[in-house]
Amino acid sequence: MRHNYRRRATGPSITTDDFDVFPTTTRRPFKPKMWSYHGDTGPDFWSLTNPLCSGFRQSPLNFGLAGMKNMLVDPFNFKYYDTVPNSITLENNGHAVVLMFEMPGDPPQFTGGDLNGTYFFRQAHLHWGMTNQEGSEHLMNSRSYPAELHMVHYKADYGSITDALQHSDAAELNEIVEPKTTTTLTKPVPLQDFLPHDLSTFYRYKGSLTTPPCLELVMWTVFMDKLITTEESMAPFHKLKDVHNQQLSGNFRPKQRETELHEPYIAHTKDY
Repeated sequence: MRHNYRRRATGPSITTDDFDVFPTTTRRPFKPKMWSYHGDTGPDFWSLTNPLCSGFRQSPLNFGLAGMKNMLVDPFNFKYYDTVPNSITLENNGHAVVLMFEMPGDPPQFTGGDLNGTYFFRQAHLHWGMTNQEGSEHLMNSRSYPAELHMVHYKADYGSITDALQHSDAAELNEIVEPKTTTTLTKPVPLQDFLPHDLSTFYRYKGSLTTPPCLELVMWTVFMDKLITTEESMAPFHKLKDVHNQQLSGNFRPKQRETELHEPYIAHTKDY
């Protein structure tokens, strides 16, 4: 059985399919309290130790086509997205599966898409559900999808920061069942394999990180096109364990209330 699943990208400042941005800072790094996606450390309780999680510009959102403003924007210009990395490392960090790319030269980067400046790729991570009827963080017309990939980028101005999966063998996920474990893909693929085919239409809004500390510094780009996954390809993810040694599946934050501060719109790229 085939399923669509969300891919997202982000823009300026902090972002987490379509792209995320993490500005550097001279302040002491924030260390969030213990959190998870279930029980008394789940999303309903995040704001008790991370007050920003109850802010007015939180993510994710539910997108509906009716009434949303439409805008015509310049297309994305991707550079080095077709470069095969030296290696791709998978990590179960106890909250998600994180993919780190070791590139032979400059990192993948993009400009355009109604964003100012250049954005460098940092990492990607995946959210998925207990079943294939849920899992994506963002919803489309109140519909959820089996998974959502966040591709994290940071703006060049800020400096550095300290199923494409379906191309890999599921055995590699078996090596990171336990939290805080890593493995390396035997057949690395270029970052462009992680993008949906149609990049001409996407949702854009000002939001937050979808994990504590929920900083409201993210410009989200959520592509309307979707990638295809299968029940078989998602099955290995359901074996992974979280920081509490429980099932990691269901590692997605529920939708947040939309406010005027999100300023959402649907972007359509120009044809030249």
